[in-house]
Amino acid sequence: MINKKKLNILPDKSGVYIMKDNTGKIIYIGKAKNIKKRVLSYFTKNHDSAKTTALVETIDDIEYIATVTESEALLLEANLIKKYTPKFNIQLKDSKKYPFLCVSVNEDFPRVFKTRNTEKKEMRYFGPYTSVGTITHTIKLLHRLFPIRYCNKKLSEGKKNGKVCFYYHINRCKGPCELKINAEDYRRFIDNSLLFLEGEHKELISKLKNEMNNLSKNLEFEKAAVIRDQLFAINEAAKPQGIHRIHINNEMSNIDVINFCEESGIAAFSVLQVRNGKLQGQKLFLEKQADIKPHLFSQFIKLYTAEQKLPRTLLVSQNNDLIETDSVKIITAKSIHTDSAMKNLLDNAYTNARLALNEELSIRLYSDGLTQLQTLLKLPALPYSIEGFDIANLQGSENVAGMVSFKEGKPDKKNYRHFIIKSFAGQNDFASIQEAVTRRYQRLINENLPMPDLILIDGGKGQLSSAKSALDALGKSAQPLISLAKKEELIFTTFSKEPLKLNKNNFALRILQSVRDESHRYVNAFHRKRRGKITKKSILDSIPGIGTETRKKLLKHYGSLQRIKGAGLSEIERVVGNKNKAKIVFDFISRKSPG
Repeated sequence: MINKKKLNILPDKSGVYIMKDNTGKIIYIGKAKNIKKRVLSYFTKNHDSAKTTALVETIDDIEYIATVTESEALLLEANLIKKYTPKFNIQLKDSKKYPFLCVSVNEDFPRVFKTRNTEKKEMRYFGPYTSVGTITHTIKLLHRLFPIRYCNKKLSEGKKNGKVCFYYHINRCKGPCELKINAEDYRRFIDNSLLFLEGEHKELISKLKNEMNNLSKNLEFEKAAVIRDQLFAINEAAKPQGIHRIHINNEMSNIDVINFCEESGIAAFSVLQVRNGKLQGQKLFLEKQADIKPHLFSQFIKLYTAEQKLPRTLLVSQNNDLIETDSVKIITAKSIHTDSAMKNLLDNAYTNARLALNEELSIRLYSDGLTQLQTLLKLPALPYSIEGFDIANLQGSENVAGMVSFKEGKPDKKNYRHFIIKSFAGQNDFASIQEAVTRRYQRLINENLPMPDLILIDGGKGQLSSAKSALDALGKSAQPLISLAKKEELIFTTFSKEPLKLNKNNFALRILQSVRDESHRYVNAFHRKRRGKITKKSILDSIPGIGTETRKKLLKHYGSLQRIKGAGLSEIERVVGNKNKAKIVFDFISRKSPG
């Protein structure tokens, strides 16, 4: 435990505080305008956040480094976090799920292409892009604007590598493979491409105009005409339909818009980059241990501002203790109008963060959830295949059961099965489960097919016991089997008298809920279909003078009693082919069929 006396001798100065556990390991680094006040707040407040409480319980010692200014403290904090990677601090890492546009600036004749690997530091990366289609469109646009090569050949200055291709002949490439252009001249196209990707359109246009004018003065009119066409294409590409224009004032024309969302121990941060009044790009970051890291959004903002080349203004979704400087202004969501363009940008940033989080959750749901299930349920192997059972009836009639199959955490619909319960009349949920389980796994045994890794029954102890009896009778007593009771989401097992109760965000529970909910949906859909058929059959069977063939014609053509009721007499006559029978059906259905 921390020595409280040490807290009282902390300085009333700006700087960085370094928290350690009882082994001397650094667990958290923070910066403060006043070190003493900031550190004391950890020990004198009742924290709402479980993350902060967990941090405080782990602190055994605190060191500090005083600084002259808050700006120095901010930079020092970022450097120390990168050096020591403390457990309770976030690490600024790009999300790698989305594609990036790469410019291979390390080559003599660089090319542009899409990639998901951003590890090579000698390359230039732009993105991430939220869809492959968007990045493909951008690459096509670059090729249209600048004659950079399409091929992926390894080209070096002074060495030929193959013959010029189709794009050379239509003036879309300058033929570096046959040394039709030298590396220095080719590099100008790449430099201009980089300016375009960075959103520096004014600088690019100014640069090209100067080149065009110089060429014209030197009477190189053909080369000047090429640049003229490039200028036209760039102006067209920069119009609102090509790149989204944000209607904000000049002061806000260069901003980064930052929002985030958090769920199940994962946080996703989205940074929208507005340059020259245009939404130019996005950065996505993931924190995969958000459940143990306090002050999450504030930590991210501080680390991001310390590591990135910032615009003049940051628009953020929450208040934080980020330091404003002469060059960076901070605007929070509370200070803007609800119908403004900036509010729309914040909403857009949140949407993209949510999408990134959902993708990560889907990955974790499978990889982590199945591992957790194996541990919790003491399974001999990962439950790659799970089968779930549920039953449905209507006041003891039309007893049916449904079984769904999940493979690798996802529905395997081709292996869904339904059962019409035949062994008894009336309502008996336990007997229904027992019959369905018996019929399903007797079939697998007869056909020498593998049993699932886990069977899930919708219900409590009684339903679990019925399923266990069925498996025991089949000689499958060792088969992993559980039930999930919906009211409190309790998991009943065959190896413990007490049920398991998991946190609602637990990935293992979410997999089981997915299987249970899908089995419930599937069996109820089958039950509704059965009830509909019986209702149609019972009413049509009671029409005097109408035989089996006429009933078949009506059901085949209309599909439901409601549609028959909505039909006119002449239409029914065309379907059944008999005027008298059509009149009987029309009169009876109009009188008897429910609303």
